[in-house]
Amino acid sequence: MAPLRTFAAAMIALMGLAGCQSQSAYKPAGDYYFSSVDVSKPAQGGSPAVARMTEDGLRQAVAGQPEKGASKRLAVEITEVHFKNPVVSLIAGDGNRMQSTATISDEATGETEWQQRFTTADTSSYVLNGVAGLAVSALQNKSRVEAELARKAAETIGSKALGGVPVKLPKMTAPEPITDEPAAVTQPMAPRTEPASDRRDPLPVS
Repeated sequence: MAPLRTFAAAMIALMGLAGCQSQSAYKPAGDYYFSSVDVSKPAQGGSPAVARMTEDGLRQAVAGQPEKGASKRLAVEITEVHFKNPVVSLIAGDGNRMQSTATISDEATGETEWQQRFTTADTSSYVLNGVAGLAVSALQNKSRVEAELARKAAETIGSKALGGVPVKLPKMTAPEPITDEPAAVTQPMAPRTEPASDRRDPLPVS
C-alpha cells in the first residue's frame, strides 16, 4: 500500500503544479516587440547555468518579431530550483521543479504591463517514488535536470509573452561545470649544501 500512497501523493502534487499554469497571456492593444530579455537567479538552489539557459531559450522564443510598435522588456527572476528529494520521494513523492516570475514592461515608460508566476515541473521525475524514487533522486544528473527545466520554462513563458502562440524549442545541452584550477604553489627552494671536501690539510713540517 505504501508505494500506492506515494504515487497518489505525487500525482496530487503534479496536478496542483499543472493548475498553476493557467496564467493569462500578454495581449496588449497594439503591435510590440521585445528589445531586451533578461533572466536572473538568486542564490537559492540550482546553478547560474540554469538562468543562462533559460535566457537563451527565451531569446530564441521571441526572436523573429518585426521591430514595429512598442518596445518591451521581458524580465524573468528564477526564485527557486528544487531537485527531487530522496527522503520526500521515499515518504510522500517528489519531483524536480523550478519557480519563476516573469514581468513585461514598456521600455519607454518603464511601466509594468504584465506579471505572472510560473512553476515549471519535470513531470517524468514525479512518476517513480518510494525506494525507486530514492535511488533516482540520488543518482540523477542535476545539470541535465536544469537544462530540461530551463527549456520548458522558456517555452511556457515565451508562449505567454507572445500572446499565447505555441513555442517549441530544441533540447538544451547543459554546459560543462566550470572549475577553477587551484593556483600552483611554489615550494621554497631548499638551501644548497656543499659536499664535504675531500681535501686534507698538509702535515706540519718539523
